[in-house]
Amino acid sequence: MSSENAATVRVGAQRPTHLLTPEGRFDFSDGDDAIALASALGLELLEWQRWLVRWILAVDEDGRPACRQVVLVVPRQNGKGAVLEAVELYWLIVAGIKTTIHTAHEADTAAGHQERLESLISEPLIDLPALRSYRSNGKERIRNLDERLLLQFRTRTKATKRGSSPQRVVLDEAQELQTEHLAALVPAMAAQSMDVSSMPQLIFAGSAPLPRSVYLHDLLRRVQATKPDRTLLAMWAGSPDDDPTDVDVWYRTNPSLG
Repeated sequence: MSSENAATVRVGAQRPTHLLTPEGRFDFSDGDDAIALASALGLELLEWQRWLVRWILAVDEDGRPACRQVVLVVPRQNGKGAVLEAVELYWLIVAGIKTTIHTAHEADTAAGHQERLESLISEPLIDLPALRSYRSNGKERIRNLDERLLLQFRTRTKATKRGSSPQRVVLDEAQELQTEHLAALVPAMAAQSMDVSSMPQLIFAGSAPLPRSVYLHDLLRRVQATKPDRTLLAMWAGSPDDDPTDVDVWYRTNPSLG
């Protein structure tokens, strides 16, 4: 493709249609390091993905997460998984996060996410700490043996083992999330009115909520209405008046299009 043609290629909107960011002065250098790490491992992120990684890993002057709660909603097949992979790799390899839990509604989704991370660390392009991936019923995980750090993969059920004290929780397929899933994962998270600052950093990541997505619908309403501190909302979504056959709508709501 010539440089002239490349300059005219249209791409999807690189910023969300619905956005809330925390107020304050933050350090985004951890996100820059995570992007560089992902690139060194062969994971090249698009501009909108890099923007999200920088916000998720931003910290205040005391080193605390700028975003204690992240709500990411983007249509399927745009690549939100790559954002989660870059962030989780950074937590596991660089940041010293003791315990991260990655949950999904379907076992295949959680397994697929673990497989993608395994592929990135199996033949690394850079020196890494001793990492080992385990696959056993209910105990899927990747360990950083040098630092004794743990990234766990779980399927959400009411019977999910209690008692964990993770510092980071990723709730993938958030459109399928139910209140009892949160209670089973981390009991303290069941109280929706709980102060966000007292919880682990939470990432809700999903596609457009379905009619049955009661929890995600309620979460989006509460965040948009109350604009809580330390919360990042990034949602690519159309409006009720949008024409689904309108190409402009496609580009506005699909950041990876093009």
